[in-house]
Amino acid sequence: MTTGDQTAARRQAIRAKIESLDLRLFPAWSEMAELSGDTVIDLVEIFDDEIIWDGEKFSILVNVYVTLSYPDDEMSDVFPATIEGHMKSGSVMIDRVTFDTSSFYYSHGIKRAQ
Repeated sequence: MTTGDQTAARRQAIRAKIESLDLRLFPAWSEMAELSGDTVIDLVEIFDDEIIWDGEKFSILVNVYVTLSYPDDEMSDVFPATIEGHMKSGSVMIDRVTFDTSSFYYSHGIKRAQ
């Protein structure tokens, strides 16, 4: 297998792993959950060309499309997220997920506690 084939195979493995993830199970999901009474993931947009490698470790930028539900309304929004992980014996391991919800607070004029 050539280096290009190996890179493509690793990218495909990362894509498959992310597509199978339940992002609600990661600690950072609490940031998304606090945006509405019921935050539902509609789509995770994966950018294969955004994978940053450091040896066997990687990070990738994704967009998380959600529906935010409120008692009298619901709205759709999108938030960037970073997924970090590493390769172990050819398998993709996810170490950390972070969400950037700052745009929500900024667009609603809400000052967020630090």
